[in-house]
Amino acid sequence: MAGIRVGAVMVAVFACLVAIAHAQAPQLVADVAVTDNRYTPSASTVSIGGTVKFAYDAGEEVHNVEFSSAAVTCTTTKGARTGASGKQVPFTSEGPGWQGNCTFPGPGVYRFICVDHSEMDGRVTVLNADGSVPVEATPTPTPTPTPQAGTDNPPAAGGPADSGTVTAPKLTIAASQRGQAVAGSIKGGSATASVVVETLAPLKARAKPTRVGRATYAVAAGATKKFNLALSAKGKAALKKLGRLKVTVRFTVAGATTTKTVTLRPAAKAKSSIAQKAVTVQVGDNWFSPKTATVARGGTVTWRWVGKKSHDVSGPGFKSKLIKTGTYKRAFSKKGTFKYVCTVHRGMTGTVRVK
Repeated sequence: MAGIRVGAVMVAVFACLVAIAHAQAPQLVADVAVTDNRYTPSASTVSIGGTVKFAYDAGEEVHNVEFSSAAVTCTTTKGARTGASGKQVPFTSEGPGWQGNCTFPGPGVYRFICVDHSEMDGRVTVLNADGSVPVEATPTPTPTPTPQAGTDNPPAAGGPADSGTVTAPKLTIAASQRGQAVAGSIKGGSATASVVVETLAPLKARAKPTRVGRATYAVAAGATKKFNLALSAKGKAALKKLGRLKVTVRFTVAGATTTKTVTLRPAAKAKSSIAQKAVTVQVGDNWFSPKTATVARGGTVTWRWVGKKSHDVSGPGFKSKLIKTGTYKRAFSKKGTFKYVCTVHRGMTGTVRVK
């Protein structure tokens, strides 16, 4: 009886050791679910060479995953656009239905966020080769300048010693614009800055805004940077369908964000050119140029032979002689489209449009 008990204990201990070993074994693949305002889990651990898979299956907002380290390599496998997408998945924030994978260059802690919801963040830890957890590097604080003799304040970073005022870049943008891009300018502040400009707009009537553009600009101190931020493919489609987009422009510098609103309308259609009263068409060897001639009602089309072979011009109600040189004129008194041919050379065709 005692032997049976000892055997049972040994089996239990062995099972426990196996479970512990399995639990401690480094993962090669980790899955992260993206939902509205949350990554689950927010912290994942993989071994060297491991992959983290992200999937956004259900929700109402647009989201993405963007790593702070440019060394991370991501691929969008499902969504509006697929393929290598740099340090983010997908290429731009999207609604439900996208998936992607990310790999890492080596051991370390890699942090990521959703660019449209800064409260959404997470991290991936890639273990050392021996299975230990790497220490996350912390940024080195910028030392405080030592006050100079005879001054009350240290020199401002990026500015002269007597300048104690730090100014941020300033966005200038027209409230009403036309076209498929939002244009504006950024006036640099007292120091060179990285400026993020994002555009958001509803893609359907009464829908929540979706990001339709994003770009980062380096603006030198005191300089003016002009930009023309094009709409995404979905944004262009919405503008065409709705006829107008109310675009929210987000302007972010050093973590501080301000917004402005722009009403964007399609570009004004160019006025059609006034039809001419007289048009000349060249007759070459097996071609007419222009192939389509537009003339005003009551105007005249003149065909001028410039080739070496004999050709004619034959259309509804008009026909020239078969000649090698010279001209043929025809006046058109009615609006319409008139197709004509050379009866000698098959495929030699032209059109006259009368407006």
